[in-house]
Amino acid sequence: YSRQREAIKKYLMSTKEHPTAEMVYEAIRQVCPNISLGTVYRNLTFLEEHGEITRLHCGEGSDRFDGNIDPHYHFICRECGCVQDLPML
Repeated sequence: YSRQREAIKKYLMSTKEHPTAEMVYEAIRQVCPNISLGTVYRNLTFLEEHGEITRLHCGEGSDRFDGNIDPHYHFICRECGCVQDLPML
């Protein structure tokens, strides 16, 4: 357990944006000003490996992260790169 990892997980669970690691870093710095980008990457990898978040490979752009681990699809716009959840029917 670490306060930084918990802050990252809480942030990802609170947003629908599907942020990149850099976006997570910028958001978490508000709570943990001394956190490094490397620490964010390590914690994102840890959370993904333990099934607590999902990593989305979005083609040529940066990977995105999703705190919603319930089964669902993703829509990735090829024009602007936005990612949206799509429910499974």
